[in-house]
Amino acid sequence: MSEIDQKIEFVESRPRFGEDGSPRRQIVYVYRVSARVVTVFVNLDAIQTLDGTVLSQDEIILAGRTLIEMEIKNNVDFGDIGEGLVLDGGAMFQISYRLGWRERFFKAMQA
Repeated sequence: MSEIDQKIEFVESRPRFGEDGSPRRQIVYVYRVSARVVTVFVNLDAIQTLDGTVLSQDEIILAGRTLIEMEIKNNVDFGDIGEGLVLDGGAMFQISYRLGWRERFFKAMQA
């Protein structure tokens, strides 16, 4: 199925907890991609901008959707991703360029 054919729908978000019940520094975002459920684990430090603010819920949903779109373009088989995708600093680097958010997350290199 081509990427154009795959509809990405946000389902829910919830906190993530360790096996001992303690909170983790991630939020779970669940999407439906065509008929498959895809989980995106969003690292809290990846959604904090340079000025210390955190992305809004809508912006996090968009970032997760963008990560899924990037993986679709890379022909990732969502059946082979284990627990889910991780939206971390490395992923946010690519996402921020794609969404025009670069200046919100990364300082410009000065010569």
